[in-house]
Amino acid sequence: MKFKLLLILIIAGIGANAQQSTDLPNYILASQISIMVTKLGMPVDSAASYLTVLGQFKKTQQTATDVFYGCKEYDSVFDFQITESGQVKIIICDMPVSMLSTAQKAIVLMGMTATGTAAPPGFTAYATPQYAAFLNPEARKGYLGLVLVPGR
Repeated sequence: MKFKLLLILIIAGIGANAQQSTDLPNYILASQISIMVTKLGMPVDSAASYLTVLGQFKKTQQTATDVFYGCKEYDSVFDFQITESGQVKIIICDMPVSMLSTAQKAIVLMGMTATGTAAPPGFTAYATPQYAAFLNPEARKGYLGLVLVPGR
C-alpha cells in the first residue's frame, strides 16, 4: 500500500502539469482510481483519501447516501454511494469524454478485462473476481461514466 502511494507521488512529480488529451491518459488519476476500487466496503474516508492526497479533489457535498468529491482542474466528480454505516458500496466517476483514455488506463491498472456480463445500456462490463467496472464513453453529453462495484 505504501508502495502504491509512493508510486502516485512519483508520477505526480513527473507529470503534475501535463496537458490532458484524449490519447494521453492521466496516469495519476488512473492510479488513484485503481487503488480506490480496493476500498469498496470500507469507510468512505479511506477510499476518498486517494483522491485528496494531492489536493486536487475536495469534498463538495454529502447526503445520507452519497459523498461527492470534485475537481475543477479535471472537470470531474466522484460519487461514493455509501451504506447507512458509511461504507462505500459503489463509486461513480463522471469525467469529460476527453479523459476516456484515463478511464481505460484505470481499468487496465485494476487488472480488469471485458466480460460478457450483462451491463446497463451503453455500458461495457469489465471485471476481476473481486471487482467490476462499467464504462459508458458518453453517459451524458460530453461526459463519460465509470461505475465501480464489488464483484460478488
